[in-house]
Amino acid sequence: VQVQVKSGLPLGILNQTLRLTAQLADKQVPTEVPIRANVTGDILFLGGKNFDRERNLLRLGIVSRDEGSSTVLRIRVKGNQQAPAQFTVTEVTPAEGLEVSVGEATPLNDGAVYLIPLTINVKAGAPVMNHLGSDQGKMGIIKLQTNYPNAGELRIYVSFAIQ
Repeated sequence: VQVQVKSGLPLGILNQTLRLTAQLADKQVPTEVPIRANVTGDILFLGGKNFDRERNLLRLGIVSRDEGSSTVLRIRVKGNQQAPAQFTVTEVTPAEGLEVSVGEATPLNDGAVYLIPLTINVKAGAPVMNHLGSDQGKMGIIKLQTNYPNAGELRIYVSFAIQ
């Protein structure tokens, strides 16, 4: 079975079931084929083991308020743009616990792809807080805007607590 996906699907996880009826000898046999895919576009967040790309979720766990922590994600931008896309941090929640900065773009493959570092710091000395995504505290969120055509607002969720 060959499955072709239409363009224009929303970015993220695609979970569907294809229902078929197969003709085997003299009887028809209904069959279900699960289809799971990750729809990506020209912009993609890349991270290490703590980053869940399917959910745009960065899991930092419990961070010491005395030390803080720093994590770098990469924004991969592909396409035939004349210059690298620009990204601006428009919202960081909670601002008293997180600090986010966008670095300089690095071209790859003669500018066909750009990697842009996104540094996420849990501030040392920040107040005790819980943003693990439970009933006790919603996850943190980072919102970005870009000049890349049709990209809209980009979000990264951050699961962390400061003790």
